[in-house]
Amino acid sequence: MARDQGYGTAVVKGIQLLQLLLSNTTNATRHSALTDEKELARHGYERQDNAHFKIDCIREALRGLDVDDKLVNNGGKNEIVYYIHNRDSVVNGVEYPMTTAYFNQISNPASGILIADTNITPSHAGRLLDNPIETYPPLSHWSDVAFLQYLGPRPLPLRFVVRISIQNVEMYRVLHKSEEGRAILGTPHGSGVAWMLIQHQKHLGVRRLEKVMVFYAPKEGDLWRWPSLLFWIA
Repeated sequence: MARDQGYGTAVVKGIQLLQLLLSNTTNATRHSALTDEKELARHGYERQDNAHFKIDCIREALRGLDVDDKLVNNGGKNEIVYYIHNRDSVVNGVEYPMTTAYFNQISNPASGILIADTNITPSHAGRLLDNPIETYPPLSHWSDVAFLQYLGPRPLPLRFVVRISIQNVEMYRVLHKSEEGRAILGTPHGSGVAWMLIQHQKHLGVRRLEKVMVFYAPKEGDLWRWPSLLFWIA
């Protein structure tokens, strides 16, 4: 029963997000005010240069999309953009402690693709600390952080979003029930993509999700066949 309820909730949420995406109108009340890359530092995030990502796990998928399949350090256009929430911050007079959250995306605006690798939000990371944190900075959702990590030429092209090796119970339950697009969109990993498109229309334009595909991008050392998602954006 719990599984069916979770699936039904995901479908309802997915339908609501689709309606927002298909409205074909911009709504200023839904626009995010977080549109400058400097907001990352202001909210306590620091870029790291020691991030690693082996693109081999999705090379076949990238070639199938006819986009660049190499990292910048190998002569390609895919750049690893890794931030950790490792500093306390004060935003609009409110103090926010660091949570050790981290966001790792592979950004390629030239090809219009954003690849989400490992991401732990402040709300999740903060609960795992010895002294749990329940106060999170305004910049804490994947949809906003990943957008800032993707920033490039304007208007900002975005044709594909990939979410790799999803380790999330809610997603497993939905995929076990069905791979229906509306249900996937209602999960945290699907809704994050939708909210990015909805809240950042000023820079992305009015976009819609054309389709979503479940695939597998096995990484070295994986102990499980984690699902990945590929979103086509039109």
